Amino acid sequence: MSRELPDEVAAFLTAHVDSVEQLEALLLLHRTRPRRWTALQVSEELRTNVDSTRERLDELVWRRQVVGREQPGGRTYHVDGADPAVEALSEAYETRRVSVITFIVSKPLERIRSLADAFRIRRSHDG
Repeated sequence: MSRELPDEVAAFLTAHVDSVEQLEALLLLHRTRPRRWTALQVSEELRTNVDSTRERLDELVWRRQVVGREQPGGRTYHVDGADPAVEALSEAYETRRVSVITFIVSKPLERIRSLADAFRIRRSHDG
């Protein structure tokens, strides 16, 4: 997939991570497991907007990378256990931060190119 990143890391990023903010939230929860965090606590730790952080965390819940639970004080988020793919991602982010970030931010470009290519193929068959 990527010459800069191990295939396992590139595959995980492709399937589960859409932004650097989302990545950093996942790695924070992974690193501090089994601690439970609120979106506000994560946003304060990462110095990001709380509404954006909540959206990124909910996306990770939807992708089953993070557990979200309703608590009396509000929703909390945590990672249940160690995931070898997230461990590899964490290591890659420590040692190849620029490569990981570049991979993430280039994903939308690849999706746009794929869509454009599909449209071109379809149009060429139309006539």
